[in-house]
Amino acid sequence: QHVAAKELLAPALPRFHARHPEIQIDLRESTQVVHADAPGVDVFLYFAWPDAPDMIHRPLAMSRFRVCAAPSYWAAHGMPASPRELDSHSCLLIRTQRGTVMDVWAFARDGVREDITVKGWLVCNNAHRDVAIAMGVAGLGVVRILEWANLHALEAGALVPALQDWECPDAPPIVLSYRPSVRRVARVRIFLEFVQEVFRELEHPELRKWRVTPAPQWAGSNAARASSLFARPRR
Repeated sequence: QHVAAKELLAPALPRFHARHPEIQIDLRESTQVVHADAPGVDVFLYFAWPDAPDMIHRPLAMSRFRVCAAPSYWAAHGMPASPRELDSHSCLLIRTQRGTVMDVWAFARDGVREDITVKGWLVCNNAHRDVAIAMGVAGLGVVRILEWANLHALEAGALVPALQDWECPDAPPIVLSYRPSVRRVARVRIFLEFVQEVFRELEHPELRKWRVTPAPQWAGSNAARASSLFARPRR
């Protein structure tokens, strides 16, 4: 996926090239769930729950969602004190790669989980998620982001997280997938080991305690909206 390649892998590639200048890398964007029969691809790196049969899947690191907005948005509309208060906010929504609008945001604290159905004026497909984030930075709504993929906006204060005393479950792990046979190819084995090294360096110590959780209802679904998968979405 372009997010993993741009935000996490690209900064480390100069180091890989310096070590192994003889190895050529061909980066391609994956716009679908990984398929075992994808032609010409040795290694997949993506944010998702693996579902391809006959492949080796190695979760490299956990990720987590942050519910954020620009300082100007929070100043104008107030920061929510509880997940249910998101009902009065304009939320910027993103579709999964299968086309499901992720309009149910999950929160958990002290063993209690709340699934909140949110709404807003903008929906972007996964390939245009940067548009939703840009609108968030511009102060035009609340956006749920993957922390790994938006560290710069968070560190610069362009987006300020809310509800930090709540966890936001249902974030996909970062997964490395490959066919068993490719480990016999020296250049692929070297690259696999390098990617795992990169993520060992990047992963926040707090996230190392987490384990990959089962995929939420919307993952792998073709439903138009995640909220349609809940008989009575909790608000």
